[in-house]
Amino acid sequence: MKEIYVKWLINYLNDMIYLIEFDKKIKENELCFVPIKSDEIDLYQKYSKAYLDYFYIRNDINIDILNQDEKKYLEENNNKEYDDEIKKYIELTLDRVLFSRNMSGSRKLVLYGPPLQNYMAYNDSIVIGFRFDEYNNEKKLADKEWMDNYIQKMKYIDELFSKIKEIGRTKLNKDIFIIKYNEYTIN
Repeated sequence: MKEIYVKWLINYLNDMIYLIEFDKKIKENELCFVPIKSDEIDLYQKYSKAYLDYFYIRNDINIDILNQDEKKYLEENNNKEYDDEIKKYIELTLDRVLFSRNMSGSRKLVLYGPPLQNYMAYNDSIVIGFRFDEYNNEKKLADKEWMDNYIQKMKYIDELFSKIKEIGRTKLNKDIFIIKYNEYTIN
């Protein structure tokens, strides 16, 4: 059931903040963002991999918090394509499913990786992970060229992240945190 919820959630996020479109822009970018191989993805990426190459939902998705009717709807409609009815379902359940760590109502920082500030997000925020094979040198660039390319990639994704966050604040009225992981910070 969790896979179904994630599928609908990704479609909802695409509907609201264009997540799939931004993912495609990265894939088509001339800077050559190489996706992580399927055998190297983490648990959170696993649920999003069928729909996204770089972004993934990093919040803990707690579908156990759904009531019986909501679980039944999820089970009975598991083959249904995303539509306005599913959009309303996600809007109704999103806060409980994603922010179950915030049941007390108090806003706190939650750690989503190594104990560093850039891996923290508030417990009432949509947290999106981002990962690509950043040390890949598929283009066989010389050291200086590779470093220039890497710097351009970091600038590009920073600009993209800012756009996504702004759209999220405007359309969802929620904070969106995008955390960039690499092979050293994922575990």
